[in-house]
Amino acid sequence: MKKNAFIRKTVVLFLTIISVLGLQLISINAKSPVPGIDKKVYIAIYSVPQSAFGKTIYIKNSIDGKEPTGLKNSNPDVVEVLNKGSYGLTVNVKKAGTSTISFKYAGKKLSTTIVAYNWKNPCKSFKVGNKNLTSKFNKSRIYNWNKQKKQWKAKISLKANKGWKLKKIQYGYDGVKTTVKNNSVVTFKRDWTGSSLSALFVQDKTGIQTWVELGYSQADYPSQNVYDRG
Repeated sequence: MKKNAFIRKTVVLFLTIISVLGLQLISINAKSPVPGIDKKVYIAIYSVPQSAFGKTIYIKNSIDGKEPTGLKNSNPDVVEVLNKGSYGLTVNVKKAGTSTISFKYAGKKLSTTIVAYNWKNPCKSFKVGNKNLTSKFNKSRIYNWNKQKKQWKAKISLKANKGWKLKKIQYGYDGVKTTVKNNSVVTFKRDWTGSSLSALFVQDKTGIQTWVELGYSQADYPSQNVYDRG
């Protein structure tokens, strides 16, 4: 009898330990993701007047009700912070240069380095089918090709200018982007949401990264450059 009682107590103790450890593991796994922010952000400066609304740099895994505090700006002559909130920061660039913005958010120290640069077309060639669209990116990194009347299946061919490297090409449709190969065939869809072709270029000397994007849609307004600050 004593032996059976000992065994029962041992089993109960073992199960209790397992239960406590399980609850601890569940508690660890249930913790919210840690807030973060991009370590480096590149913002283009165009030759035309820029939007007064600035660029938003979002905090990843943001928390409602929490805001950046103790904000520090290493170079206010280059970047000014227009607004801040639980979402992140809204900034405006004044001229080409670099500035690091640091702050505290939900008890964590965060910082992002903003690199503002004068826009220059990184494309030596941006061809879709028999259309050479290279010059469309002379003014800005985004060009929307509107009033398209049909779906278009075409071969894409992109080349980087001297001093730049082409790193990645993505096709976008209905909010989803997929990586595609250079010199492959892509189907551009023309509905109201439209489709897009984006290319990531990196400058050899400075490491500046920029996405060039062609939008394709049936939207009933003129084709035009978009002066997005990203």
